[in-house]
Amino acid sequence: MNRARVVPEDAVLIDAVALAIRAPSIHNTQPWRFRIGKGQIQLFADRTRQLKVVDPGGRALLVSCGAALFQARIALQAAGWQVRTERMPDPADPDHLATLTTGDQVSGSEPSQRLVAAAIERRTDRRPFSDRPLDDQTASLLAGAAAAEDATLHPVRNRDDRIELIVAVGRADEIETADPAYLEEMRHWTGRPESSAEGVPVTAVPHLPERESDVELRDFEVAAPGALPATAPEQVDDDVAGARVKIDPGGHHGRWRGGREAVEDGQRVARLGVDGSASGHAADATRGSSGASLGRLWLQREGVVVTRS
Repeated sequence: MNRARVVPEDAVLIDAVALAIRAPSIHNTQPWRFRIGKGQIQLFADRTRQLKVVDPGGRALLVSCGAALFQARIALQAAGWQVRTERMPDPADPDHLATLTTGDQVSGSEPSQRLVAAAIERRTDRRPFSDRPLDDQTASLLAGAAAAEDATLHPVRNRDDRIELIVAVGRADEIETADPAYLEEMRHWTGRPESSAEGVPVTAVPHLPERESDVELRDFEVAAPGALPATAPEQVDDDVAGARVKIDPGGHHGRWRGGREAVEDGQRVARLGVDGSASGHAADATRGSSGASLGRLWLQREGVVVTRS
């Protein structure tokens, strides 16, 4: 006789969603919807929150949702449940991005519990990077975190590759900042009051009167001057001290500090990649995977602060 399937109480699922919505998303748009019940969490894209200018194809939306899905998954694992992830479960509904289904009840996963603690503390840091290099051990640690989510992290060390990246970022900035629609979209989602539940508040943006870099930097002060001192993290407190690395998830535009010296040493930039051969729903699923790998990278606790613009 088959025993009845044991599922977690809805309160456990609600807690998992509460952690999921703490995930970072492009300009803090939070482009997701969740549905819970019968041991499942279903994730849907909220297209009303898609950035029509910056993200017309919805790629960044999918990456953002992937990060949220990752945090829901680790919350369930930390609470003592096995979890199965099904991406793009409904071919008739491309906005149904994934379903998490709980399996057997087990002991809470200690690695997941550590990641949950990190997710609660995590904040997006838009302040300038220090000139502290990324050592090989840390790069290897981050590469392992990416691999755990079926992604590959490539430190950009070759001088020609770094120069190519600098040129591409600069060209992207020229195109975007010359577009009135882009500037209007930035004004809509940035410069928000500190109490705002969405978008980027001025208190989370560093005030940078001089944007000194050989690489064009995304300007979050379009709507209003930033209210955050532009102080390197290791000069603020020990909790966030450590090497910092810019992770570019295959995007065309990034924020990279370091100037000419960074072109020479190349220790602060890495590119994150997933299988690029897929198309259609499969491609959407791989973009969700890249969001999960970014989610794990963001929460890495071994003395490194990972950031993304």
